[in-house]
Amino acid sequence: MFFATIQTNNRLQAGSYIPPPADAFDTTVLVVTVHNNPSPPLDHAQAGSEFFKRNDNDQTIMSEEKDDCSNSAEDKTPGIFSWREMITQDVEGSKKFYTELFGWSIESMDMGGGNVYNMFMQGERPIAGMIKSPKEDAPTTWINYITVENLEATVEKAEALGAHLCMPITEIPGKGRFAGVADPQGAPIAFWQFV
Repeated sequence: MFFATIQTNNRLQAGSYIPPPADAFDTTVLVVTVHNNPSPPLDHAQAGSEFFKRNDNDQTIMSEEKDDCSNSAEDKTPGIFSWREMITQDVEGSKKFYTELFGWSIESMDMGGGNVYNMFMQGERPIAGMIKSPKEDAPTTWINYITVENLEATVEKAEALGAHLCMPITEIPGKGRFAGVADPQGAPIAFWQFV
């Protein structure tokens, strides 16, 4: 499989595994084969400063030595990935894995009703969130948020292009609003509009 990246203004935003063309093989593109259980686990593959690892929940993740992929909370540029959030059934297991892997710390916030929002921190900088999935059968996954100027217009356009609304527009007082969709291929993505 090929690993393709998405860039905005020469800034790495995301990547995805895609099947190679049937009649070509481009050796200039990183090739990483992702195995699903029960095949042997993928420990890591290295290309430049990017490392791909599989965590205990059988997710393949990418870490970087550089900070090219992290966007400051202050960056409100439309079209960039502005936040990432893990949804998991095993909050404690996920905390242990990521704090030990990257040296992140955790700040937990009581959201009321027995809900806790966990913030992964790199020093003083919040870099990602984590919540317990409300559905017991939901797989553990990372959700990426893309900044938009007009949330309603973006959701409407996404649906017109074949996306399915998974999370209706929701307000986070004093911060912004978000909505979540599954794209036509089933990949989850969220949109964020700052206040």
